This record gives sequence, structure tokens and C-alpha cells, in this order.
Amino acid sequence: MASKKKPSGSKPPKAKKARGKRKTRTPEHVRATMSFHYIAYRVAKCGFVIDGTREDYGYDAYIEFYASNGEVETGNAFVQLKATDDIDRYRTSDGISYSIDMRDFDLWADNPYPVYFVIFDSKTEIAYWVYFQKYIQAKGLSSDKISTNTLTIHLDLTNEFDETTARSWQTDKNNALSQIPEVRHV
Repeated sequence: MASKKKPSGSKPPKAKKARGKRKTRTPEHVRATMSFHYIAYRVAKCGFVIDGTREDYGYDAYIEFYASNGEVETGNAFVQLKATDDIDRYRTSDGISYSIDMRDFDLWADNPYPVYFVIFDSKTEIAYWVYFQKYIQAKGLSSDKISTNTLTIHLDLTNEFDETTARSWQTDKNNALSQIPEVRHV
């Protein structure tokens, strides 16, 4: 039996690329979810609502606050979450240090409502936080004084996110709201 000749100029078929059957959920995705739910549970225990943002352009979540009688309050707090399984990488002698993008700095500094930066340690399931605008005011920081693209901020280990934190954030939000001048919608 004669063998079939391949027509001249034809190429052998391409081999299919090896691939997994499904997309993979990474450890980073798991940690990010853990950080949100760690905060969300404690916020909900206070009777407040936390919603995640669909897109991350500087905020991962915002919190709606309710008065003790259940009425919704004006204003929100905004949250930027970071998660790690290696908190020691960020640990210093006096707390936690983390570099933030100056574009986030500008956004957060301009927000009249409180912005909280939170770093979650997935190994110990502990989160640390800093009230961003209060931090930069105490340090005398402003965008025009910083020539780099990032800024390292420091989180105090005493600012551990617990059941009392969301209530203190409500107080911060109300204090900020009381300082906003009357707006005339014309």
C-alpha cells in the first residue's frame, strides 16, 4: 500500500496549549475576601452596612451608618483594604509600615469623609487601621510637599480592628460631617 504524500506547502497541525480546565482562585484573592468579611462582620454587628465597590479606584468599600433608633445617617466612611499572609514583611519597631500610591493619597486627602486604610493579616486574622486624613494632618503631610510616587504610612499596633472600631468610625464621620459648611444646591 502506497503512503499518502502530504501536499507540498502544508504545515503540520499546531499542538494545543496545555491549560487547566478552569480559572484559578489565587491565595491573594482568598486573602482579599477574608479581609473584607473580617471587617464586614464587625461592621454588621454594630448595625451598620458595608458595601464593596465593584471597581477599585482607591476605595474597596464604604460604610453606611445608622443611628441607635435605626435611622440612616448622612455621610459614609471609606475603606481601603490590603491583605497579607506575611505581616512581618511590613512590621517595624513601632507598628506596621505600608507604601501607598500618591494618587490614592490625593484622592483620600480630598475626601471630606473619613478614609481608613486597613491591613489584614490572614495568618493571625487581625486587622490594623489608620484614619488617613487624621494621620496626614498630624504629620503635616500634603501632596505638594511630597515629590515621590509613593508614601510610606505607619499603622499603630494599638489600632486593631475590633467590635468597637466601627462605632468610633461613626463618631469620626459625624465629627467630619459637622465641619462641612452648608451646601447650597443652585
